Amino acid sequence: MKKLVILTLTWNAKEKLQKLYESLMPALEGIDWRWGIKDNGSVDQTVEMVEAWKNERVSVFAYPNNLQNYSQGNNWLCKQMNPDDEDFILMLNNDIVFQDSDSIKKMIDILVKDKEVGVVGCKLNYEDNPNLVQHAGVLFHPGNVGTPYHYRAGRPEEERDRQNRLYPIITGAVILTPASLFREIGGLNEKLNWSWDDSFYCMEVQERNKKVVYCGGTKILHSESASLKKNPVNKLFFKQNLQIFIDRWKSKIDKGLVAKYDKDPNFMLYK
Repeated sequence: MKKLVILTLTWNAKEKLQKLYESLMPALEGIDWRWGIKDNGSVDQTVEMVEAWKNERVSVFAYPNNLQNYSQGNNWLCKQMNPDDEDFILMLNNDIVFQDSDSIKKMIDILVKDKEVGVVGCKLNYEDNPNLVQHAGVLFHPGNVGTPYHYRAGRPEEERDRQNRLYPIITGAVILTPASLFREIGGLNEKLNWSWDDSFYCMEVQERNKKVVYCGGTKILHSESASLKKNPVNKLFFKQNLQIFIDRWKSKIDKGLVAKYDKDPNFMLYK
């Protein structure tokens, strides 16, 4: 029987993680789930807090440092949680707040009903300004080499943002994927340090003829890079990561997609 196996990395974000926990529990009602939390050497008493949550569903791993990148951390945590191939993996940032009890169920429903789907992402709004879209899909920037960027980020939410749609990429802040596919791909690319690891994974999924679906019916808030704002290590690897992504996927980068999505609000709708 399928389980939802949740993977969350955290570092010195006790208050954010507490808000996630309080909103996540109602959102998991009716779902068979397990949650693995990897703390990366926090000094703000995060471990003491999450230790109180431990039960048969919640596992806590106190890692001694914050040296692993996002890909390494999630791959490591996935091995500790050891999901069955039939399970679903939900990689979930620590700065997420669920606003309803249906969002995760809507995402799971897409995977269950369509075996050709390899990744499901979701609509995210800014926590400090919920009327604005933080994520409604990721496209290739038409004005440069094709850098993946959050399409429509910072714009007022519209009806088009609330519709399910196919995209080449979705953000890794809340990303749902079959455990069997995650293993087949080999997890996230550990050569990428703190950026475009989610983009690379989505491209790998499509390379295997699987769909990347954006679920527009979700009600989820995101602080956006809460841990990286405290330790902006991703900036050190920006050019290196982008070059790795471009070198691997340059033949798949379509900089004309932005114009197509802009022109037609029904473009690539997924039903």
